[in-house]
Amino acid sequence: MKIFIRNRILSTGLLMTALTMLVFVVYQVVAESDAQGGATTREISPLAERHAKVTADRKARRLLERIAEDEATHRSDDVIQRAKVAAGANANVRLSLDLIANGGSGNQRNDGVTSDTVSGRGTPIAIEIFATGVTTPLVGMQLRFDFDASLVTFVKAENSAFALNLRQPTGTDFAATAPVTLPSSNFLARAEFTTATTVTGREFSIGIASVTLSESQSWSDRLTTPNRISFNVPTAPTPDFDGDGMVGFSDFLAFAGRYGTRQGDGKYQAKYDLNSDGAIDFSDFLSFASSYGKPPPNGGGSSPNGEQRGGTPKMYWVDQTTDKIQRASLDGSQVEDLIQVEDLITTGLRRPFGIALDVGRKKMYWTDWDTDKIQRANLDGSNVEDLITTGLRTPNGIALDVGRGKMYWTDVGTDKIQRANLDGSQVEDLII
Repeated sequence: MKIFIRNRILSTGLLMTALTMLVFVVYQVVAESDAQGGATTREISPLAERHAKVTADRKARRLLERIAEDEATHRSDDVIQRAKVAAGANANVRLSLDLIANGGSGNQRNDGVTSDTVSGRGTPIAIEIFATGVTTPLVGMQLRFDFDASLVTFVKAENSAFALNLRQPTGTDFAATAPVTLPSSNFLARAEFTTATTVTGREFSIGIASVTLSESQSWSDRLTTPNRISFNVPTAPTPDFDGDGMVGFSDFLAFAGRYGTRQGDGKYQAKYDLNSDGAIDFSDFLSFASSYGKPPPNGGGSSPNGEQRGGTPKMYWVDQTTDKIQRASLDGSQVEDLIQVEDLITTGLRRPFGIALDVGRKKMYWTDWDTDKIQRANLDGSNVEDLITTGLRTPNGIALDVGRGKMYWTDVGTDKIQRANLDGSQVEDLII
């Protein structure tokens, strides 16, 4: 239900007014300059043009500042706040956050990274915000973040498609000179933060307090999400130090290099301290030895559902009706986020069935009924490969033994259980 604003002009309307004034002031200054020159038409000097732009910019910024002050004054007024936010065309938009590694520039693609480990003071943090389901162009938007100001400082948010932005203590207001259509990636903005104090070993998070999308000067939708980016979340040490899904010789070499060190001696690293007692000693060696040659007892470098630690857990499936392999976020506590679906592979498949993950090598495997193949691709859907293309008659389902480098499947057409190496070589009939 959309609510008409009777007694107060919306902030988005004022923002648009500011943009109009900016253009008007530029023309006004130019006109005044022409009048003083005594000519109806003449070439404007670079100095006069620069003066016009500076004057216009200052006036527009003063108006934007007054808008922000006015909004802050009335933010507690519940009637006005509810009037400003209507259940409009974008009321069902879903928000999501994606952490950019090392505070980088980002790729305007939701990679599903929602956790990391950071340390020190002044450490940059960059986050991309995405809005799925926006149905109209936008004339403006407001981003408000939720974070602990004693640990994190908001720096800025940016989206070059919007002409003006005004930084607030916890976010940014954007305004457009013409309606802005979001890209197919659903990218909304990139935000920058920095750690305000030493955060080493301190658990904290950054979330969204609200996002207001303005479809016009009169209609807006205010959105929230429980999604957050988490930092320094404690994890139990694992003997799979290299995260390849097996406790092997490379893990032994890494462990041996830290054996005998203690907390505070400059060589100690907590991930090798398997019992977390502050020393890497014989008791840790016994724990390591009991897991050697096996998958780690706690899943190693992966979360229990198979995604690498540091990223959002994912679920993968095949769809025989649409001939696609798809992926979605997996978080049972936030059911609405289960429908952030992306198509990974949409061409070249005839009837995929069954899927298995090799997280350490970032690969997924599946069988294809109609083409009688076993195929493989990267977890992001790239680099699709045909592994086994002959000797199969309706392969159905697949499972991996990553530690031994084997994959297993059933073949409906031949009533067999078969096995091969993970590269597709040495196909064997196990049960015929």
